[in-house]
Amino acid sequence: MKYYDKEIARETLIHVSLGTLINYPLNIFFTWLVIVQWGNTDPVFLSTTLTAGISVIAFTRIYIVRTLTEKRKRRKNTLG
Repeated sequence: MKYYDKEIARETLIHVSLGTLINYPLNIFFTWLVIVQWGNTDPVFLSTTLTAGISVIAFTRIYIVRTLTEKRKRRKNTLG
């Protein structure tokens, strides 16, 4: 049994890297939007808004990365 799979490690690294690059500024934006623009400082509302916004973005990001990874795997299997 193989304990380390390079493809899985590569895909995981891509997910974590993109997640950090996208979610950190997104978190700052949503915090600014809720507190400064909407004037709401309720922690429950802030957390719910952040979680909902980041979840939608994360689903979209992971779906796109998985789609591209699967296309690359199919192309790789067809060529060689």
